[in-house]
Amino acid sequence: AARAVALLLLASPSALGAVAKDEITALPGWAGPLPSRHYSGFVPLDGGRNVHYWFVESEHDPATDPVVLG
Repeated sequence: AARAVALLLLASPSALGAVAKDEITALPGWAGPLPSRHYSGFVPLDGGRNVHYWFVESEHDPATDPVVLG
């Protein structure tokens, strides 16, 4: 169940309401704006556990490009 929740969030963060607090706007060693939008955060699970996710939108066309899970 935890993996399914994480996969759903990864597959469609905007559909599930990716929040501004989870957006990454800078990375160490990267000068200037990022080439795509990044999100990182935790999905709460039952029992007080959390699953971490990191989502990177496509640099080409995030609305139509496929999502790759790794």
